Amino acid sequence: FISWDIVEPNCERPHVLDTVGPATVRFVVEVNTTVRSGHHGIHLFNNDGLMIWGAAAENLQLEPARYEFTCEISTLPLKPGIYHWMVSLWDGGRELDLWNCVPAMQINTPPMAHPQDQWAGLLNMPCHFAANLCNDTEMVESHG
Repeated sequence: FISWDIVEPNCERPHVLDTVGPATVRFVVEVNTTVRSGHHGIHLFNNDGLMIWGAAAENLQLEPARYEFTCEISTLPLKPGIYHWMVSLWDGGRELDLWNCVPAMQINTPPMAHPQDQWAGLLNMPCHFAANLCNDTEMVESHG
């Protein structure tokens, strides 16, 4: 693997994501030998080393050349911070390359989760909260 970047949305900083999605990530790989039964793994880790997400492409057949592997993600609702991609290429159970991608990916979306980080979790998903007065008469009738 040679490089990686965020293709969509197109921005001046190719390793910074300012939206929860959709996004397209590209990994450039130089294949030096023919791949007959290829497996491409892609994993995303948070800055603490916890795997957040993983996917794979199977049964790849590649001739020696430079390739762009692209991964289209419909949503990536991660809280702001630093994340790391790890990609691999295997052929018939034999590892051809395993790369901890550099530089790291920066998520710059506005925080939408709990205001205290220890209670925010891993995801950065918006929600709508409402506090509505219950009608006690209806509640008694429906349970009685």
